[in-house]
Amino acid sequence: MINLIQTSSDVSKIIESICQSSTWIVLFITVVFGAVGGITHKITEDKDQISKMGIFANILVGSVAALAVLYILPPSEAFKLIAVSVVASYAGKSLLDLLQSKLEAAVKDAKINNIKSSLEDLSNQLKLIPSGTKGLNVQNDPVMDEYNNNIKSIRDKLEFIKNILK
Repeated sequence: MINLIQTSSDVSKIIESICQSSTWIVLFITVVFGAVGGITHKITEDKDQISKMGIFANILVGSVAALAVLYILPPSEAFKLIAVSVVASYAGKSLLDLLQSKLEAAVKDAKINNIKSSLEDLSNQLKLIPSGTKGLNVQNDPVMDEYNNNIKSIRDKLEFIKNILK
């Protein structure tokens, strides 16, 4: 589980952000374009829907694709902007499907990196736990033996998982 709010200063930052008009403008723009994206997705799901809506469906899908590609290929000149927009709108649904798969892969990678980081933290914490009976007058103590075996087992499993995620 990802902790979104870490400290009380995070709460203060959130409250400050909510009070700013720029936050609401960004949210409004996000909602509007999210709705456009949702409508576009619905249109591209059903070929009959595209034919029912006629040219409007093609214009909407092309416009959304042209807008979405600007995230990947921000043009530096007006001519490039036009060229990228034309090619992106022509690719339409195929381009949006590709961008969707790239976004899903990025989310999965972020989750894997988060898991790796958590495992690394756990591994470092386990290294701080002493193993063995060094300095203790304990010989053939079954509780201590079980403790040591459990710690070793946890460390071995963590190493195994870290190797899989490499």
